[in-house]
Amino acid sequence: MAVALLIGVLSVTAAALNPALYPAQFTRGPAPLDQWVVQYLTNANIPNVPVNKVPNPFPDWTLDETACEKSNAWAITFDDGPGDFTPILLDLLDKAHVKITFFVVGSRLLSADQANVLLRAYQAGHQIGIHTWSHMPLTTQTNEQILGEILWSGSAIQEITGVFPQYFRPPYGDIDPRVRAIIHSVGLKTIVWNEDSKDWLQADPSSAKAYNFSYNDLPNEFASWIQNPPEPDGGIISLQHDLFGGVDKVVNQCLQMVMSAGYNILPVGNCISNPVPWYWKDNTSAAWSVGNALNNGGAIAPPEARALNLSQTNASKAEANTSAISSQATQSKFVETASAAPTTLASVGSLTVSKVGAAVSFQQPGMKEAFHSMRDASSASSNTCIFEKASNMVLFTLMNLLL
Repeated sequence: MAVALLIGVLSVTAAALNPALYPAQFTRGPAPLDQWVVQYLTNANIPNVPVNKVPNPFPDWTLDETACEKSNAWAITFDDGPGDFTPILLDLLDKAHVKITFFVVGSRLLSADQANVLLRAYQAGHQIGIHTWSHMPLTTQTNEQILGEILWSGSAIQEITGVFPQYFRPPYGDIDPRVRAIIHSVGLKTIVWNEDSKDWLQADPSSAKAYNFSYNDLPNEFASWIQNPPEPDGGIISLQHDLFGGVDKVVNQCLQMVMSAGYNILPVGNCISNPVPWYWKDNTSAAWSVGNALNNGGAIAPPEARALNLSQTNASKAEANTSAISSQATQSKFVETASAAPTTLASVGSLTVSKVGAAVSFQQPGMKEAFHSMRDASSASSNTCIFEKASNMVLFTLMNLLL
């Protein structure tokens, strides 16, 4: 196979990936290349933390970036795209002269249309970050699967834009010391959030009704954040998703509200307390160093993660595909036929995690909102995960925005 060409951003007018060189779209836990494993896992100091069956319901974000440094700074971030509505959002941001951050799901870029949307966002000056290949909760993945999720996505971004992001957001904010160590071993900086718009509820009307959520109420949510900031001395990093309609009306209103309140809207890389450069751009440099990457941004992106080094043989590609299929089969063993009684999946401290019916993915909101919706278990539908703590039942709808 031919090695992917690196094209300078100024000369690029169209973008396209060769799907034959990448895992299939939305492959969960895609197998990493052998050289990635050797470079980033073999000698890495990764804690021996068990792989979760379900996402961590209370992730500890104390070691991750959750807020802008200055109280008048606001980083608006959009996850899970590019999507069909991203061009509308880009038009809106252009008119408002605002730059934001997009955390990108790599396998969406196998679509030539979405690859061009990403290129447009990058060329317009928006920050691009990595949001994994398939949007799986990472604490439920093995070390190798996590590495594949990160580096396949970063490599796709790099092939399209010519740069490899240094910023990363774990899907659902699902992180623990093991996941964080692997993220750091690749030299990436982890960004989460301190305000969740909950716009992901649009993916399931029944859940939106249960949470009493309406996308048109989002400006009211922004107004409440302005009136009651989440950080006494810092700014806001807000979470939204560019997969849904209505952004032209609702987001414009939110932008105007934020700016009228005196906030500076910035890409997240410009507002946090310990920033690193947004990207690596040197495609030929020698080995990378965690210390440089995390402390002063002086590291160079791993050569194997730059445009993939796509000189794999057909045999190695077939082996990677076999491994990917195996990883999907491993996950499918948690899918069970619906039954009348909840099935206990795991216990985390005093929290018992159960489910009713078959489950293929878990949607876990932001830390603050994780347990804000209470209702009786008898109202659970066949696709509802029940988080039981003491006498309260908290219901999470099982959603997979990528399927």
